[in-house]
Amino acid sequence: MDIKQNMHPLDPLNGTTRFTATTDAVKTIRSGAGRVSSYNQTKTFNLNNGELVMGSNLLFSSKEADWYSKCNRYGWIDIYNTDRVTREFLFFTRPDLNIFSGKTYNSILSDGVENIPFINELYSRKPQILSQLQSSVKDPKGNMNPFMYLLSNAVSSRLDLPGISSDSQETTSNIMGTSIQYRGSSYKSDNGYDFSLSFKDTAYLEVYSLVKAYDEYMRYLKLGYVSPKRNYIEAHLIPEQFSIYKFLVGSDGETILYYAKLTGCYFTDVPRSDMSDPADDGIKFSIGFHAQFVEDMNPNILKEFAKVANADGYIKEGSTFIPVIGAPYTDVNNSWGTRPTIIKRYQNDAVYGKRIKRRGVNFDYFLKWVK
Repeated sequence: MDIKQNMHPLDPLNGTTRFTATTDAVKTIRSGAGRVSSYNQTKTFNLNNGELVMGSNLLFSSKEADWYSKCNRYGWIDIYNTDRVTREFLFFTRPDLNIFSGKTYNSILSDGVENIPFINELYSRKPQILSQLQSSVKDPKGNMNPFMYLLSNAVSSRLDLPGISSDSQETTSNIMGTSIQYRGSSYKSDNGYDFSLSFKDTAYLEVYSLVKAYDEYMRYLKLGYVSPKRNYIEAHLIPEQFSIYKFLVGSDGETILYYAKLTGCYFTDVPRSDMSDPADDGIKFSIGFHAQFVEDMNPNILKEFAKVANADGYIKEGSTFIPVIGAPYTDVNNSWGTRPTIIKRYQNDAVYGKRIKRRGVNFDYFLKWVK
């Protein structure tokens, strides 16, 4: 049997496949006299683009599998539009509690904060934890990092989002008792969402201490012993709340498939009850949150995230991004990133163009990291 194929490596159904089979067949022909004859029989099948063979296995060319002008009748295996989510990235912006009086985490405590026993001791023991709660203070590396990386590194669960459902409006009934329902808006789905996230803490209870410090500060703020910075009071801003950005990336580790933002978030509890029976494989607990607003797939979220991530100008023009694949190009580059950002690339891009064309879109967004 002789089989010859000329196929593009990225499209198993592109090109022309010629299938030629020669067999020694015995055909019995029975005539009136019962005569039997044998002969060699040759059969040739020309399969244009492999459609007959591949189609029988529910595989079709990208031209044949047209989602917008054709309808699939018996099911198919989608090898062109299927991508698997490899990771969820969660970024927690830092609130701006009035803990430190200066711009560094080793500056003196603000008025009233020094009277909070837990924060005062934490300041002496590990002030880096407190710096995560004040965005106007530099991180231990001396940068104005806008994110609470302590939470991003410790979170162990995915962020569940609420569904979007609309209201219904109904007209008054007529004389027959009939009324008509109209679809209302779905704005209420974006407002007021309570959720929880699981975390795996360190042996020094750094995540627990962060949430505990937040709670102690809010207690004293409620009693009037501490106060926000004057500029927040004059501008009617709430510095105690923060945002959470959620990104789902594809199998390449950087193509953004989905994104969302939760605005006006705050911790609703301290996981003290989880300390009653800690797990054998580490300290784990769940923390409750409340978000004022939830939105997703709004491109302004990506623009805002890139602006927030580089508010201090850390990412310079021409900065080198961490490659997904490390040398010698055999494994994933697992080095830690210092600052994330979003880039947008089109089909004519020399690096990302082929990948974007394969996805059948005009452009894509990518989550990149600066080391």
